[in-house]
Amino acid sequence: MTELSLLSKIALIVIFLSVIMFVVYLIIKNRMKIEFGLLWILAFSGASFIVLSYDTLNFLTKLIGGIYPTGTLTVLAIGFIFLVLIIFTAYLTNMSDKIKSMSQYISFLENRLRSQEDKERNV
Repeated sequence: MTELSLLSKIALIVIFLSVIMFVVYLIIKNRMKIEFGLLWILAFSGASFIVLSYDTLNFLTKLIGGIYPTGTLTVLAIGFIFLVLIIFTAYLTNMSDKIKSMSQYISFLENRLRSQEDKERNV
């Protein structure tokens, strides 16, 4: 594999910057949490560094024992996808636990309110 042409590098920079700007826009409009936005910004910054720095890509290929740099990019992409899945699973588990606790608390309050209403009726 040869190094990317200047036009390809410029196109990748434009794409990466566009995605980063879109993520920042989503954060500003409160459509994305800051921690998830930072994850995506770091991911695209790292991807741009790896893709645009041919020496780094070759080093990573040799480091993981690969033959082709494109295979290294695939391994890194799959690893990142699994990392994001783990992070989102942990986040969803946390939210599920909070929803369960809130539901139990609401049920407790409803029961308490009903018992107070019954006491007031009987008085």
